Amino acid sequence: EVAERVFQGNMAFAKKHSKLYGLKFTELTQEEVKKRFKNTENSDLINSLGGIIGDEIIINKDLAKTRVYGDNVGNHELLHGIIKASKANINQETINDFLNIIGEENKAKIQERLDENYTKEYIAENLDEYFTAFSDAIANEEITFNDSVFRKIADVIRRMFADIGLAKVDFESGR
Repeated sequence: EVAERVFQGNMAFAKKHSKLYGLKFTELTQEEVKKRFKNTENSDLINSLGGIIGDEIIINKDLAKTRVYGDNVGNHELLHGIIKASKANINQETINDFLNIIGEENKAKIQERLDENYTKEYIAENLDEYFTAFSDAIANEEITFNDSVFRKIADVIRRMFADIGLAKVDFESGR
């Protein structure tokens, strides 16, 4: 089935690339997630498609296969891991710059996605969700990839990395 192949392809990509950032990649069934995280501070993973605990990406493959957009969960969590590994400081100014660049229509799509999936309090504490929501929307062809917009986004990200002392950040291709 096509959906299964897409899901497995995305999982393989995320698993392969997670190693580059010192991240472990673990796919668990719903039952395995329940056993491992029940009565822990991470018990919210039981109802989530995935998450990052320490340096481990956890994918709830049973939920991910049954939810809309679940096929991209590996890449979504990998992007969180990359951002976390970079120790980039994402603040509201960074997000405001990003949202101004992507335009009103794309901004509305991202906000809708965030509102459907997260509380305002969660987003306030996890601003990187704006970037993962944008990435998901591109992967799901809700937002059309645009090279000039990407160049502007790359400049925002470059400034964010420069703030933490990484001056030589370059993007060969955003695809």
